Amino acid sequence: MQAGTLARTAVRIIVGPGEYRLPSTLYFGPTDAGVKDFPVIYEARQAGTVLISGALDLGSKAAPTSATAVSFTAPTDATAVNGAAQFFVNGRRAVLARHPNAGAAWFVQKPVTLSTEAAGSQGTEAFAPAASDLSWINGLSASDKKRGVVEVMQAWSSGQHRISTASTPAGSVRVAPKARWPFLNFGVSQRYFIENVVAAFDAPGEWIYEDASIRYMRRSDEAGTQINATLPVLDKLFVIAGDNTKTVQSLYFRGLTFGYTRYLTPDGGFTDGQGVLTVTAAITVDKARDIIFDGCTVYRTGGWGIWLRDGVRDSKVINSSLRDLGAGGIKVGLASQAASDPNATGNNVIANTVIADTGNILPGAVALWLGQTWDNQVLRNTIYNTSYTAISMGWSWGYQTASSGRNLVQGNLLYNIGQRKLSDMAAIYTLGVSPGTVISNNIIRSVRGYIGYGAGAWGIYNDEGTSGVVMEQNVILSTDSGAYHLHYGKDNVLRTNVMSGGDTAEVRVTAYETGTNLSVLNNLLAPKTLQPFDRYAEAPEVTFQGNEATPTLSGPGLLLSKCGTGCTLGSSSIQSTTSPTDVRSSSATFSAVITNAANAWSGSTDSAQQAVRISALTLPPVEDAPTAIIVPYVADIAGSAEGARPANMVYIPRGNTTAIRVELRPEVPSGKCLVFNDAATYANRWEPFAYAELMHLSGTTVVEFELRIDSTTNLRNEWRDNAASYLTGPTMQITSAGVSVGGSIVAPITIGALTKFRITTSLGGNSTGKWKLEVTKDGAGTTVVDNLTFKDSGWRKLNWLGFVSDAATTSKPCMASLKATNTPPL
Repeated sequence: MQAGTLARTAVRIIVGPGEYRLPSTLYFGPTDAGVKDFPVIYEARQAGTVLISGALDLGSKAAPTSATAVSFTAPTDATAVNGAAQFFVNGRRAVLARHPNAGAAWFVQKPVTLSTEAAGSQGTEAFAPAASDLSWINGLSASDKKRGVVEVMQAWSSGQHRISTASTPAGSVRVAPKARWPFLNFGVSQRYFIENVVAAFDAPGEWIYEDASIRYMRRSDEAGTQINATLPVLDKLFVIAGDNTKTVQSLYFRGLTFGYTRYLTPDGGFTDGQGVLTVTAAITVDKARDIIFDGCTVYRTGGWGIWLRDGVRDSKVINSSLRDLGAGGIKVGLASQAASDPNATGNNVIANTVIADTGNILPGAVALWLGQTWDNQVLRNTIYNTSYTAISMGWSWGYQTASSGRNLVQGNLLYNIGQRKLSDMAAIYTLGVSPGTVISNNIIRSVRGYIGYGAGAWGIYNDEGTSGVVMEQNVILSTDSGAYHLHYGKDNVLRTNVMSGGDTAEVRVTAYETGTNLSVLNNLLAPKTLQPFDRYAEAPEVTFQGNEATPTLSGPGLLLSKCGTGCTLGSSSIQSTTSPTDVRSSSATFSAVITNAANAWSGSTDSAQQAVRISALTLPPVEDAPTAIIVPYVADIAGSAEGARPANMVYIPRGNTTAIRVELRPEVPSGKCLVFNDAATYANRWEPFAYAELMHLSGTTVVEFELRIDSTTNLRNEWRDNAASYLTGPTMQITSAGVSVGGSIVAPITIGALTKFRITTSLGGNSTGKWKLEVTKDGAGTTVVDNLTFKDSGWRKLNWLGFVSDAATTSKPCMASLKATNTPPL
């Protein structure tokens, strides 16, 4: 039709039932498509009966009655063997042989600094495992060490690393490529495991690829059945691509199923910054108009499902299903898009589509990602069982010129988001200036992040620079960190939302900025804690008006001072069941919000039609992920290069690498100190400071450090929890006058002498509300002060161990060592 040799009419290709295995990726160009109003349509004769597959069928075998391995002949493919391919049995994803087995993990003990690492990137290439774990790794064969993949979980992403062949310090594992962040950068419970090694093939459901065969150990429910083996061999199924002179136009797919693609870990490994954006999809679309996937299914992928990539406009994914995905479901647009391009990806629709079970290979993938793109609509979708964020919009940091906006996210049902896999996430996440973007009438239930590493799982998260976004009439229930989080941004509106059941404050603003950051209007808040508002969520930067806060979940005593006259204490109740849309309120106003959201999702006010749509949906119980046995925390000051800093601390100001750094100090035993270079020039009196993120919840904790002060030192040591309004336990001020607790000097100190501090207290249910301080001067006796009281009597756990220089003048206190140990309760 585009050549003008055919009459202008729609062309319909009916595809009969069957499985169509592609020998290679299928390409569609401009001449394979239609023209405006006259599409080319590929349609299943009967929806759901056509599978377009990127896999080989390895045949069928009877499963043994005992849990022994079954072998299948497979192509000799060294790339697939080393690349940690995927394998399916009876349509179910098998587990690539790993150790520890699925559901468990090993934990990084501490970062290891290499002499070859530059200052600022130390602790990113090697780490110390537990002794038993290291013994197992060192016992791997040479071939296993070559093919093995070390999967390291970061806060919001993961890395697939190789075991490095370079020189490695004793007691450590060295990986390639180096990690994006230092090990233990985001906490003390950093998980890792090793997969794709023959030595790990030992559990039901696992498989391993060797030479020209695949071995599989059957699951218990497969005993006595036939095992059908499927091996994906294509990275992509369809590529739809025009060029700069001609687009692909009016190409429709209806009722087709696309399945079985693979993702191979590169020989050099792979690390992801955020979102898994560089990994491809089963179906990619470029330079195209009016491309429609209607009633299609995409499943069992190695990477993403569908990517409406570059120059894709006026296209749709509707009434479709994307499930069992190696990465995410749908990507729309690019991470970097020229603002002047009139043909940039935009004006697309994702509607009435299910995206579920994401991140099976690459857990940092978003279920539905919209990058630098405008005028898209995300309507009435159902997204659940994700490994990370459900919907992400925008891809520019701070207050750069807007690169996305006018996107509408409305009437979506998002539940069981995160599943304790990663952290720093949300059901809906936004980034950058986004004028005209509206998030409305969505139902968000159960957003759960990984507790032990990184921080935060919210309903809606406006990250760096988010501005100009309206969020209204959303229903947000049961989140780890609250319904809403603004990192920083301008002119955002949060109005008429139901925000209930957050484990911490429902509204948080992390960074302080002058001007109107946020308007919080006419919302219902029912947090589990007494503090509905966290950090800088307070006037005048936040405007509050007409909000109702109810203590029905937290008990009496809600703290509303941050909200001022913009909040009233109410009694509206919130009830819900495990059906994701079953939420009720005793308030007529907020009952209407809930009803409107349910109607927006179902596309109907008919309760019978709604019931049909939700009949198969239920909220599963939240399972706790493995967390680390608490290991001694050690700041490796002696092992850090001059000018560097121990990797497992956070330093403020973040961009100032000279504020706190390791310097040579021959007067201390190791010859090095972590020096706090204070001055009157910092923006805040309490800068610089450093802190370690710990997770000491019970038992007894001992913190020990060595310090050498000068005449102007004013250093504060604080122990904090991670509550919305944090509580402080042991705290002391160290100056030339001595060691002060609660305003009184309790121990002497000598300028220029190395002084050892030891602080002991019990946590959790064993806490007495008291702590002990021991101060030992070099070569002198020890001062012991017991039964000191916590700064806040309710403090019970240590999440933040900080050292704050309060001198506000030239001062250089020198810390020679720091460690923290926790002994579990008996």
